[in-house]
Amino acid sequence: MTSLSLKWQLILCAVGPAIAGLLAGILNYVPAQTLLWQCCAAAIAGAGCCWVAQTNLSALVNTQIESLQKLGQNLPLEQQRVPTLYLDRADIFGDWERQWNRTADEVCRYAEGLRHGIRELEDNRALLETVLGTMSEGLVAIDGQRRILFLNQAARKLLSLPGREVVGRAIWELLRSKQLLAHVEESMGSSDVQKLQIELSRQKTIVEVSTVPLPLDPVPGLMIVLRDVTELRRLERSRREFFSSVSHELKTPLTSIQCYADTLLEGALEDPQNNRVFLERIVEQSERLNELIQDILRLARIESEFDQLNLSPVRIGLIATECVNERVAVARSRDVTLHVESTETAHVVLAEPAGLRSIIENLVNNAINYNHPGGQVFVRWFAADAQVVLEVEDTGIGIAEEHVEHVFERFYRVSKARSRDDGGTGLGLAIVKHLVQLFHGTIELESHLGRGTLFRLRFPLHSEESPTELHNRPRLGHQHASTKEAKP
Repeated sequence: MTSLSLKWQLILCAVGPAIAGLLAGILNYVPAQTLLWQCCAAAIAGAGCCWVAQTNLSALVNTQIESLQKLGQNLPLEQQRVPTLYLDRADIFGDWERQWNRTADEVCRYAEGLRHGIRELEDNRALLETVLGTMSEGLVAIDGQRRILFLNQAARKLLSLPGREVVGRAIWELLRSKQLLAHVEESMGSSDVQKLQIELSRQKTIVEVSTVPLPLDPVPGLMIVLRDVTELRRLERSRREFFSSVSHELKTPLTSIQCYADTLLEGALEDPQNNRVFLERIVEQSERLNELIQDILRLARIESEFDQLNLSPVRIGLIATECVNERVAVARSRDVTLHVESTETAHVVLAEPAGLRSIIENLVNNAINYNHPGGQVFVRWFAADAQVVLEVEDTGIGIAEEHVEHVFERFYRVSKARSRDDGGTGLGLAIVKHLVQLFHGTIELESHLGRGTLFRLRFPLHSEESPTELHNRPRLGHQHASTKEAKP
């Protein structure tokens, strides 16, 4: 029969009340083909619904993921803060939003700490490079393969390295000192600080080399510290020579005094022909000893007050005229004529009056003592180029070329025998040089052997500038002197 509601073909089978133990009922039988088609139709309809739902869901998911990807890709590295999502959803995308925001906060904190650390490293590196670059000591760092990792400007100058880039090159390619290279090789295997003093032949420079192990991975390196001690060694040598000279100079008059005194005690005191001569020699040597001690003390005072001297305006012409007039009698006794070729007394310099007097006295005394009978001494001063120039010129014996560079050294004498006979201590020109430096001046020497010597001093002409401002000027030492031998 045909079902009016389902429009299906049904076979109905009816069973009456319980017969022979069976239950009564009705069984509907549907053909298999019909049922199969019905199931297929239902499956197709369900699949279509699922496809539509999946497509919509995928589109939504892809849209959110793409937005997150674009957000991450477009985020600049220097961004101070990662953008926060505001989806305001209760589904999985809301979970992603919250996770993204938490991660963004962590990234921001990490990035900020990283940026702060980078800034500190850059600042420390700049500070370290500045400190190392301005050090007076030379620094060279090498690795285990003897390649240069770092060197500062002082090391480049001391070692006379080329101006081009040397970092990364082997140290043996650049150094010419075999002694220094050997010291580096010996120090590579040592864990202690090694020191050596060498002389770089090219520059005639004495360098103190210290090598310190440099912990590197995997092979330790070496830090080489170079210190120029040329000036220090020169000062030490000068000090030794000074004390040696002082001892010798003090010993000479003391020995003479002792000898004359012993001679008098042994009976010469009763000899009317010799006792007065011996006593005069004792007085002469004691005066020389006193003069030497006074010069030593004066030189020590000048050096100790190098930065503490109080300068005042001084008329150089007045002091020069007084010094010359005081030595007219001494010059006449040696048959030497003194000439003052200037009369201007208005030129003013900043100096210490006693110090300026000492300068002129020493120069005039030398011009008299190292002159010929019948010789002449000329003293003049004048203004030129905002300076006051003082010249002391003589027609004496002059100075040989080999002695010119040393005349301003302590206890240096061109002629030792004549200097002692003339009563010189050997400290006069050293005192002159130091005083000229104190007064911010320069001293020049021109000498013609057999014809005479000219000392030329230049001092700043005093203006409205305060003594304090002038005191801060760099002090200039004596300039290079020149000599010429007289033509026959």
